[in-house]
Amino acid sequence: MKRSFFSILFLAAAGLASAQVVATRDNGNTTIRGTVAGYKLNADRSTRYVLHGTAGNPASISQRTAEGTLDITAQQELDITFKTVKGKDVVTVAKATGNVKVVRTLVSDKSSTTITGSQADYSRKGDEGTMDLAGPVKIVRTNEAKKQIMIATGKRGQAVLLPDSKKDSLRSATLIGDVDIDVEQAPYTDPDSKEVKAGRYKAGGGRLVYDLTGALPKVTLTENVRLDGQSDDNNMISTGIAKLLMNLNEKNELVDAEAFGGPVETIVTPKKPGGK
Repeated sequence: MKRSFFSILFLAAAGLASAQVVATRDNGNTTIRGTVAGYKLNADRSTRYVLHGTAGNPASISQRTAEGTLDITAQQELDITFKTVKGKDVVTVAKATGNVKVVRTLVSDKSSTTITGSQADYSRKGDEGTMDLAGPVKIVRTNEAKKQIMIATGKRGQAVLLPDSKKDSLRSATLIGDVDIDVEQAPYTDPDSKEVKAGRYKAGGGRLVYDLTGALPKVTLTENVRLDGQSDDNNMISTGIAKLLMNLNEKNELVDAEAFGGPVETIVTPKKPGGK
C-alpha cells in the first residue's frame, strides 16, 4: 500500500509536530531548526524535512564543511531534502518561503555571499546548484573585513551556486526588473598627484547579469541603463545607456566600465577641495 507523505515517520506521533526542535546530522556538521511539519525517508535514501518558522523563530538549516558554511533561513516554510554523498550531507532540493536568507561563507578568505528574497527554489545537479528567486531580491558580496564590496538588487532572479567550491560561492547570477548594483571602485594612483584614490559606483537598468565563469567577474546591465559615480575627484551621472559592461577584479571591486548604445548623456561635476 502506498503511504502518504505524512504517514511515513510522521513526527506528530512523537509529540514534535507543534514544537520548535533542533536536530543534528552528519556528525554535528548539519543543524536543523524549526517546527516540524513532516519528515520522510525516501526510497533513494534521501531525507526530506518540512519545517515551519515565524519571524521570531525562523526555520533554518546550517551546514559546516571544510570549504565553508551554508546557512538558510525562512520565516514561513523550509522544505529541504538531504542526500549523503561521499560521507557528507548534500542539499539536493530546497524550497523556502517568507523572508528567505541564504548565506555562504568561505573558509579560505572569510568572504561571504548573502542572498535574500521572498521565496527561493533550489535544486542541485553535480557541483552546481540553481536557485530561482522571487523578490525583492538582494545579493551582497562581503570581503574578509566584513565590508560590503558589491550589492545587487532586482524584482526576481536566478543564482547558480557552487556549494563545494573553496574559491567562490557563485558561478553566476541574473536579476530582472528595476535592477541596481552598488560596487566599490578599485583603488588607483592619480597620474598627476600620485595619490591613491578610490570611489563607489551605482548602476541600474532592467536586467543584470553577474558572470564569474571567466578569469575575473563581469557585470552586464541592459535596458535603459544609468550610471552614477562618486570618486575622490568628481561626481558623474550617465543616462540613456543601452548596455553597460563593468569589469571587476578578484575582490569584486570595479576596475573599469564601458557603455554601448545611446544616446548617452553624461554630466561630470568636479568636487571642491575637501571632497564635496
